[in-house]
Amino acid sequence: MGHHMVVVRALPLALVFLFPAFSNADNPVGLNDYATHCATCHRLDGAGSPPTIPALDGSPLVIHAEPDILVKLILEGGFADLAMPRFEGVLTHTQATEIANYIKKAWSNQSTQTGVQSNRE
Repeated sequence: MGHHMVVVRALPLALVFLFPAFSNADNPVGLNDYATHCATCHRLDGAGSPPTIPALDGSPLVIHAEPDILVKLILEGGFADLAMPRFEGVLTHTQATEIANYIKKAWSNQSTQTGVQSNRE
C-alpha cells in the first residue's frame, strides 16, 4: 500500500511532505480538523510547547473534562491567561465536537468520556 501526501492548510508547506496520508482505519473522525486547526500550536503529537502552549497529550483537563467543556474552549478560545484563539465561525459545532472527541482518545489519553456525539455522516 503506497503512501499519499496530506495537504494541511494551517501547517507550513515543508511539513506536508513529512506526514503520509492515513488510511480510513488510521484516520479517526476529528484528526483532519485537529491537524488543520490545532496542530500548528499543539503539534500533531499533542505535546504542545509548554508552558506557553499546553500539551494535550496527558492533560488532566482533556482527559477528565466533559466533552462539552472542550467544545466550548475550542469555539470560544482559551482562558483569560491563555492566548488560544476562538474558532467560532471557523469551525462548526460538529467539527469542534469531533476534535474534542479525538483529543480525548488520542495519544496516551484514552479517556472514556466522549459523550458528545458527532452529527456528521
